[in-house]
Amino acid sequence: MPQDIVLLTALIMLAINSAGLGLSLWVAGSESATSTGQPLTSRATLLERLPLIGFNLATLLLLSLGSLHFLEGIFDWGAPAWFIAGAQLLWVSLVDDTIFYFYHRWLHLNRAVYRAIHRIHHKAHAPVPIEYIYVHPFEWMGGSAGPFLGFASLYALTGHLNAWVFLAYTAYRTIHELSIHGGRRSRIGERIWWYGTPRHHGFHHSRPHDGNYAATYIFWDRFLNTEVGGETSSPSPITSEPQSG
Repeated sequence: MPQDIVLLTALIMLAINSAGLGLSLWVAGSESATSTGQPLTSRATLLERLPLIGFNLATLLLLSLGSLHFLEGIFDWGAPAWFIAGAQLLWVSLVDDTIFYFYHRWLHLNRAVYRAIHRIHHKAHAPVPIEYIYVHPFEWMGGSAGPFLGFASLYALTGHLNAWVFLAYTAYRTIHELSIHGGRRSRIGERIWWYGTPRHHGFHHSRPHDGNYAATYIFWDRFLNTEVGGETSSPSPITSEPQSG
């Protein structure tokens, strides 16, 4: 396998997002087994949203690969011990998710920012997987601060970055984003109290200003009392404006 961080990142992002798009086109409009009981985005609506989705993915890919081209010298290709790789992945994910929680909550609580930027994403009341990137471009750019600071802090602590850890997190984060926007319940994930599931995020899309601002983990929602939804909960009527500013 070539040790080219740019090429491998491109292959991972293209492969996973292509699979996500294909799955999205297949399940679009489905009403069965959705996490909140609402029919998923229709195929016709998804096709109308594809230009923005495509623009965001292309821009994300170009900016990511361009940055990696200049930073590839900081990566090492040694195989880390599994516990070291696990600890590094956990660290990056915790930093990423913490930043995302407070960033995402701010997008909802700031009325002007919500209307100008985040409201686009919430046009998808019951999204299909690829709609994770159906957002205003400024939104995903701001959200990129999480993984960037996660890896930057890891580099500051260790003095290097492992390429395989970076690639693994890139794959995991993309798959998880597709998963929580997929509208299907995760029976295994729901048994892990701290894990962000499609049901948890599905309630956020159906009750956008009530809570569930976390993504990968949900402990911030629980600690700060912003968790909504449960095994017996049903979605409340959809609203389109923030309840607080």
